[in-house]
Amino acid sequence: MNQRRIKIRDFRWSLFPLMNNVRDTASGQVLMAFQEDNERDQMLALHVPVDGERMVNPETLQRDMAQIRQHGFARMPSRQVKGVRNLAYPVFGRSGHAIVSLTTPYIERIDDAPVPSIADVGVRMKAAADTLTNLMGLNVYWDATHMILGSAGSDRRPPSIGGQTQPE
Repeated sequence: MNQRRIKIRDFRWSLFPLMNNVRDTASGQVLMAFQEDNERDQMLALHVPVDGERMVNPETLQRDMAQIRQHGFARMPSRQVKGVRNLAYPVFGRSGHAIVSLTTPYIERIDDAPVPSIADVGVRMKAAADTLTNLMGLNVYWDATHMILGSAGSDRRPPSIGGQTQPE
């Protein structure tokens, strides 16, 4: 048999998206958006499809990840549950790559209950992701002039810690 043995050291990202679809979830796309091309290819190769999973064409996936890199986070309608919008923010490790995705579903209320808007939730999540990134040592070990360049030469530098605004 020609089966590949997977060692724990092979995984630099969260194991959860490997059970779920890394291609069509906010968490999986955030993790992939902030990886080197070879790491992203390995994540896709190790993906195990789940029942009911829909395929995402490669062009859509590339466009989604480019937008995530540009904004520094994902805010997208769930591709699994109608009416849910998912927010996902990367937590970076010392290498400057995303090591985990801080993710939450957002369901808009239709009554008059005083709840935070999706933008307010995003601001709080960004602050939490920045705190976790700082605790992981990025603020100590990250050289702000270093950029992660893929084969296409796109800038995938992690967004600046702290001052990024949230697009609507």
